[in-house]
Amino acid sequence: MRPTAFLESWSTRDRALAMGLGAYEAGYYMGIPIEKVWDPQSEGWLVAKQVVNQADAAIARAQAKIKDPEPGAQWQVFDIRENPEYADLAD
Repeated sequence: MRPTAFLESWSTRDRALAMGLGAYEAGYYMGIPIEKVWDPQSEGWLVAKQVVNQADAAIARAQAKIKDPEPGAQWQVFDIRENPEYADLAD
C-alpha cells in the first residue's frame, strides 16, 4: 500500500506535527545543528568516528551464508535479547 493512502485519515493536527518534525529534522545533520555543520568556525572541532550499523552487519553475515538467495527476499533483523526464539540464527 502506498504511504499516501494513510494521509487521507490524517487530521490537520497530524499534518502540522509531521510538517513540524520535518522542519526540525532539516535543521540537523547527524544530530548536529545545521548552523554548526556549515559554520567555518567549526573546522577542526567536528570529528568523525567510524561506527558499525549492527543491523546491516547482521544482514551481510546472513547473506554471506546463502549460496542461492531467493529473488526479492527481504531481511528482518531481530534482537535475540528481546526475541530469544531466534537465537539459533546467531553466528
